[in-house]
Order: sequence, then structure tokens, then C-alpha cells
Amino acid sequence: MTEDGPLRTTPGWDVVAAVVYLGLTQAEVWIFLEGEITPDTQVAGSVLVTLMAVALAFRSSRPVPAFFVHGILIGAATVLGIPGDVYPLGNLFLLATVASVATPPIAWVSLATGLVGVGSYFWRFGQPVIFAAFTMSLWALAWAGGRAARSRRRELVLAHERNLSVASAEARDARLALEVQRRDIGREIHDLVGHTINVMVVHAGAGRRGLDRDPDEARRALVTIEQVGRGALEALDGLLASLSTTTNGRRPLQGIADLGRLVDGVGTTGIEVSLDDGLERPVPRVVGATVYRVVQEALTNTLKHAGAQHVEVELVERAGEVVVTVRDDGNGSTGGVGRGLDGMEERVAAHGGVVDHGDRPDGGYRVTATIPVRR
Repeated sequence: MTEDGPLRTTPGWDVVAAVVYLGLTQAEVWIFLEGEITPDTQVAGSVLVTLMAVALAFRSSRPVPAFFVHGILIGAATVLGIPGDVYPLGNLFLLATVASVATPPIAWVSLATGLVGVGSYFWRFGQPVIFAAFTMSLWALAWAGGRAARSRRRELVLAHERNLSVASAEARDARLALEVQRRDIGREIHDLVGHTINVMVVHAGAGRRGLDRDPDEARRALVTIEQVGRGALEALDGLLASLSTTTNGRRPLQGIADLGRLVDGVGTTGIEVSLDDGLERPVPRVVGATVYRVVQEALTNTLKHAGAQHVEVELVERAGEVVVTVRDDGNGSTGGVGRGLDGMEERVAAHGGVVDHGDRPDGGYRVTATIPVRR
């Protein structure tokens, strides 16, 4: 019924909100409405607001059914003539939630249902038209805010997926370039070392033969061997130096220094993301690039499944290994292992490391990558 699936917020917070909501609505029914409605109506109202609180407790896991069940219960309370200043707010809260996760048809139906419900409520209790119009505008603003949050979240997910696609293409190009480079280097080494050794062997033989009959010839052979050897060493040094040079105009790989911008970008969706960089020494560039991709993929998964309120990113170094941990307070795994996690494991395995991921005992999801560091 929704496009993004259930929210990955901690269900405990929804239960807390439902309990508070239940306390306020029960107080309204039994204290503030005493004398305004009959005792039988009070009992019916008490049952209805209790069921409304139960619906509110399913806001994260079943947002669409929770909204419509809550709306039906409000309709029943309206028909029975039970006014209230508190229980309609639950409908407002659920409407914003549905708008943030539902497909367009469901979202528009929820908006229409909410506005009709508000209009019917004020008509039933004879409230001024201007007050009804103001309240309906609040419902519309809450709905619009939910849709805007959903759009922003989806834009960021798509941006991260594009970045991952670019990174995958860059890695593929880098592998192909490496194969070409390895072939070229092999040819250069073969030509350089083979030629040099052959020259040195020839002159060494000539020098050996001239040791007795022509010492000057032996001396010239040794000088030639020395010169050829020095030239070979210089050429080999140049060849090895070329391996550390950035070629083809490629951009430097993103690394640990770029995590701050990555975290700030995710934070613009409303998710609170903290970064604890406990690394005391710089790590090799290729390790830093892998750390960045691990964090990026973990944050993308959090956004893609929607709704987490808090995410923690932690970097530490223990016994020659960099340990990257990303924790969120969502509902945990949604089933299956995606290609992103497979790619993450392949990146880390290339360094001799491992990735561990799964549900947290206290709720949420965790990804931990352990990467050996060779300085």
C-alpha cells in the first residue's frame, strides 16, 4: 500500500506516544466532558479513544491502515456527538506520516479523507466556518510537509545511488587500466632487464677472458658493466615511480576526510547523523576510499528503507585494523541481502577484511566492517 514501505523508526517511541495520547484523551472524556455528554456516551468515547491510541501505536509499522482506522474511529466519535480537542490531533500526526511514505494515489486519498473528516467534525458540532477553514489548512500543511520530506529523502537516495554507480564504473575502469598498466610494465621490465642482463653477461665474459691476456680489455668491460647497471637502475627507478602517479586525469578517490560532507548531506533529510572519527593516524588512501564507500552504502540503505531518526557512524583502530560501524534506530532488516551489501563485502574482502551486519538487540540495524591496515 505504500511505495517506501514501513517506517524504520523505533516502535517503542510510537508506544510511548500512544500511551501519552491515551492518557490525554481519557482525561478529556472523563473530566472535561463530564456533564456535556451522557454517562453511556462517556463509556463509548472511552472505548473509541482507546482504540485510537492502539492505531497510533502502529504508526511506524502500518502507517496507512493506522491512519484510516483512526479516521473511522473519529467518524464514530463525531456521529455519537463526542467533541474533543485532543483526539483529532492523532489524525493530523498520522496524516503527515502517511504523506511521507505513501504512493501518490494513497497520499491523495488520505488528504481528501482527512479534509472531509475535519469538515464533517466542525459541521457536526456547529463550529464557525472560519475556524473550520483554518483547521483544514493545518491538515493540508501537515500533508504537504510529509510529501516534501518524502521527495527530499528520495532525491538523496537517488543521488547516493548515482554516486555508487559512478564509483562502480570508476572501479571497473581502474581495473581495466591496471591490467593495461601491468601489461605495459611487464613489457618494459622484460625489455629493460633482458637487454641489460644480456649486455652485462657479454661484457662479463669478455672481461673474464681478458684478465690474463689483456687487462685493459677486462677493465673496459667492467666499466661498461658498471655504466649499464647504473643506467638500468635509473630506468627501473623511473618505472617504479610511475606506479604512484595519478594517470588519465582521474579524480582522487573520496576518503575519510570527505565523510563530514557525506554525513551533512544525509542530515538535511531530518535524520540525525553523528560521526565519531576515532582514528589517531592517517590510513592509506585505498583504505580510506573503502571506508567512505562502506559508510555511504550503509547510509543509503538507511535512507532507502525510510524513517530512521538517529544514525551513528564510528571509526576506531584496534590492533592494526580499522573498524567502521554504522548503527541506526530503525526496525532492522527488511529481508534479503542487496547488491550494495555484496559490493561492500567485496571491497572490504579485497583488503583481507570482513563485514558483519544484522539487527541490533535493542532495535535498529548495524553494519560493521573490519579492514586490516598495512602502513
